[in-house]
Amino acid sequence: MPDTLIGARILVVDDTEANRYAIGRILAAGGCRVTEAANAREALRLFAAEDFDLLTLDVRMPDMSGIELCRQLKADPATASVPVLQISASFTDDASRVRGLDAGADGYLTHPLDPALLVATVRALLRMARAEERLRESERRYRFLAESIPQIVWTASPEGTVDYVNNHLVEYTGLPAEAALQPNWADLIHPDDVGETMTAWRDSLASGRDYWVQHRLRRHDGEYRWFLSRASAMRDVDGRVRSWFGTATDIEEVRQTGERMRHAHKLEAVGRLAGGMAHEINNMMTAIIGFGEFALRQIGESPGAADVREMVTAAERSAGIVRQVLAFGRRQHVQLARLDLNDIIRELEPMLLQLLAPPVELAFELAPGAAVAVADRGQLEQLLVNLALNARDAMPDGGRVVVHTRPVQLDDEFARRRPEIDLRPGSYIELSVRDTGHGMSPEVLARALEPFFTTKPVGQGSGLGLSTAYGIVKQSGGYVFLESEPGRGTTVRVYLCCADAVDPITPPEREPVRRGGETVLVVEDEPMVRALTCRALEEYGYRVRAASDGLAALAALAADGNVDLVLTDAAMPNLTGRQLAERITALYPQLPVLFMSAYADTESIRRGLVPPDARLIQKPFTPEGLASTVRGFLDTREVHT
Repeated sequence: MPDTLIGARILVVDDTEANRYAIGRILAAGGCRVTEAANAREALRLFAAEDFDLLTLDVRMPDMSGIELCRQLKADPATASVPVLQISASFTDDASRVRGLDAGADGYLTHPLDPALLVATVRALLRMARAEERLRESERRYRFLAESIPQIVWTASPEGTVDYVNNHLVEYTGLPAEAALQPNWADLIHPDDVGETMTAWRDSLASGRDYWVQHRLRRHDGEYRWFLSRASAMRDVDGRVRSWFGTATDIEEVRQTGERMRHAHKLEAVGRLAGGMAHEINNMMTAIIGFGEFALRQIGESPGAADVREMVTAAERSAGIVRQVLAFGRRQHVQLARLDLNDIIRELEPMLLQLLAPPVELAFELAPGAAVAVADRGQLEQLLVNLALNARDAMPDGGRVVVHTRPVQLDDEFARRRPEIDLRPGSYIELSVRDTGHGMSPEVLARALEPFFTTKPVGQGSGLGLSTAYGIVKQSGGYVFLESEPGRGTTVRVYLCCADAVDPITPPEREPVRRGGETVLVVEDEPMVRALTCRALEEYGYRVRAASDGLAALAALAADGNVDLVLTDAAMPNLTGRQLAERITALYPQLPVLFMSAYADTESIRRGLVPPDARLIQKPFTPEGLASTVRGFLDTREVHT
């Protein structure tokens, strides 16, 4: 370890030249660089001009005593840390030593000086001064780090009394640091989180284990944000807790990101569930609707016809619920077009008026001219009906519903106010439905877009209204925002991408389905659907052969290839519809293949069940719809051929 005397800058202050000379020679011999001053004023002048590592100071001087000079130096922050060694020939008693040390001196020696004692004392004082300087430097670094990191930093006594907070807490709360150091600092924590937070803190104080808890902390504007608070005990060599060092990290954005990810995973899970439901339920609905149609044709207007019609209606409604779930999971195919929302609302006005009968009043505030947006027409109509029904259900005693449209610009500032949404600024058409109903609490509002979440009694709501609306809008590339307070009604704001013009929509003329005489091979693993499909085609004049799966279909073609069309299900055991089509194309290049699926068409493509360019019949279908699609497909093939 290097000798602290080497290179040390020493100022020797004494009005006696012989004393200055003697002290200077002794210290210089030890490697010090010595400067002399004959009085206190000269010493102060030298201190102002250069830095010194230590000062030896005569107690008795004519202009200013060493005691007074010591007090001045220790009172000045610039010189307070310089060690002062008082040396006196006159004041050698213990009372004088006490007076000198009380004035701030770090050591006190008397003449005649023992050179070894002088050197040892100076060396010890320099060593202590450098240790204190290292400690001060460490404290400066610690404070710099504590004030620089983007977290709230705090320390506490072993008993848990907070004794330091950095400036970030002051900036965040708007309170002076003294307020945060008071025992009632927990008042800054959200009332719902205080219990858990204080329990965790008391447990850590009692056990000495690390403190870790999430809670909300009130900001200067009254808003609460989530923080992660952690603390560890700093211990002495015996393991006793000397103090606590803690941080509080703002995790509001992290929690919001987590919520968005959980919501995205939930959407994906619902989408997968929707696909599976669609496959199973649509197969069953195909059979129920189809055989119901056959039954109605046979029984005409007999007494049982009404019951069968109710059965078919129930099946169609069940299929509609599946479509709603598909819309929420964004597994439903959409045909985006430029549509005038005002025109669609006017066309739906009679239906909406019927749905919202008195005591509910319906009003329209439509934008002047056109309100042209990009959307799927069928889904947009479903969206309006769902929002109207939700508004009606929120007003059991009556009220007012207003349907409003207007063009808007969503700018960067709007996007910043909605950090939870990846919103693209630009031109949009706002469609809002506002009611004067009972409104929603913050807890209900936070879950209002979840599928199957409902506050209605069992049997009075599926919980798909708002979630379906959300899925429809997101599938169209738009956004949905809810505004609601208890007792002040609810407003649903839908933003759809703005378009410049409206595609002309010409409803197709309904024509009778033309009959056929071709041979169709029906490939379907579900017996009920296979039987229905065969019977439907036979009633429209087709010759029908049937196979229960892809392997049976290939065997049937090998036995007799006189087939004009293969109508195959997409999802089957052994071979999927796509795999079957690929084999048929390789063996019989001119034989067309038409697909049918209980999945949505996009889901069938995503799962690899059908080729991307496949012609697909969506289940559930009616016998008439099936025959029409088959006839159209065959006619198109003949034209191209």
